[in-house]
Amino acid sequence: MRKVMMMIGLILMVTIVFKQPVFADDDEYRKYEEHELEEENEAVEEGGEVLGWGTVAATAAAGTLFLLRRKVSFFTKIMPNGKPFFIQLLRLLTKWHISIGAIAVTLAAAHGILMYMAEGELTANEYVGMVAVGLMTAAAVVGMVLAKNKRNSSIRATHMGLLLISGIFMVFHIVFS
Repeated sequence: MRKVMMMIGLILMVTIVFKQPVFADDDEYRKYEEHELEEENEAVEEGGEVLGWGTVAATAAAGTLFLLRRKVSFFTKIMPNGKPFFIQLLRLLTKWHISIGAIAVTLAAAHGILMYMAEGELTANEYVGMVAVGLMTAAAVVGMVLAKNKRNSSIRATHMGLLLISGIFMVFHIVFS
């Protein structure tokens, strides 16, 4: 409890020390403040967009495991010298699949929060994004069950189906943004 109180005190102290003074009757300061707020929103929006593209990259990386498992024999027939590379890549993706998926869900949620903070409104496009994140989260929960029951094909089909539908919503979200 003492550590928590010390942290709260430290945060309050830092907030008080670094807070800018506000002059209620100064019009020039108000213009400066509005300009500063505009720049801050722009930075938050840019950060949100970066997180959105990070979500796309992480989702693609996690989804590559599915494609590689289905087509590894095809790739090894075309490039017999590359067989060790594809096997190594398959092992690597299998090892990191759950972590990459968790990162994708986290990035998607952070993207949504930052973009809402920047824009301050929810339109149809944002709702489509929320549905995509919700489906990704549901797929992550099903994926955790799948990790314990790897041979259950119905759980695997549910996991992939939820992600397919989520991917469709993600594409609509990106195209119409």
